[in-house]
Amino acid sequence: MIIGIDETGNFDPTSNLRHIFIAALIESENSKLSLKQDQFTKWENSLPSSFKTTSGEVKGSLLKVEQLQQFLQQVIFQMPLVRTCFVSVVPANATTALIDKHFQMELRQIEYSNQVYHIRGSTKYNLNFLDNYVNWFKNRSLRDYLKMHCLKHLLKDSFNNAIIHSALQNRTEELIEISFKVDRDFLTEENRFWEHYSKSSIENYTKDNPFIVIDTWDENHPFTKKYIFNHKGKSSINIKKVYENLKFLDSREHFEIRIADIIGIIYNRFYNRGKLVREFELLDNAKVINDAHIEIGFLEFDAERTFEILKGQID
Repeated sequence: MIIGIDETGNFDPTSNLRHIFIAALIESENSKLSLKQDQFTKWENSLPSSFKTTSGEVKGSLLKVEQLQQFLQQVIFQMPLVRTCFVSVVPANATTALIDKHFQMELRQIEYSNQVYHIRGSTKYNLNFLDNYVNWFKNRSLRDYLKMHCLKHLLKDSFNNAIIHSALQNRTEELIEISFKVDRDFLTEENRFWEHYSKSSIENYTKDNPFIVIDTWDENHPFTKKYIFNHKGKSSINIKKVYENLKFLDSREHFEIRIADIIGIIYNRFYNRGKLVREFELLDNAKVINDAHIEIGFLEFDAERTFEILKGQID
């Protein structure tokens, strides 16, 4: 399976609009990927040249309702079906001070982890890389942080959705060779730091919010063999294995990201303009589960108490 990921919105921390990260789950085994590429390319080629940039990318703002309907009919709902899930945030639902408080807590956690690695030594990470990573994270804007926070949740949730889809459809092979392709357009710095944040933050987040595990998949199941390992007497999912094929890529070269982009146009027009109600309802049929939408919120918390808990997890 290939999971194409794109975003819509500028993630302004004062905005009262909904900003969204979208995942398109595309089956890839047994020539299914090339079939879906053919379907999408045919739809893209049906658009007037005036609807595309000089590099050939679709200008989403110009797409008409009829063209988006054709996208759903000719791409999303043609076999193999494209499944979708998404994460959204309305930044103005929280104050910028509260968003920054969450950001500063993550920064403290990262700085403390780095100190521990320096004291104990690290065979897992290059210490110079970690120092540069801390400085990089410290210089992120709240706009960047909102993107990172949404992406973290979507990377975790899209894998959960992939597990459920594969279990329901009996397509375990789709999980064994899974890739995450994220549009790199929104990146402000080097890919390696975004990749490191995504993987390490998911590892921390899933300590209290674990991945879905299908209890009928025993130790001989292909999923269990690849992704499950025993840690301190209990079974855990190997984050490194799950996201070993996580890449930030140019959407012009990866149609899976462009599919997520067009899905995002429908979501954006529905939530922020009150349009495409029927098309949005149709996309609901492409969700693996009914609650395949996570809305990010920022709750107030006791900073010192939370930090002590995080330190205990790191120590």
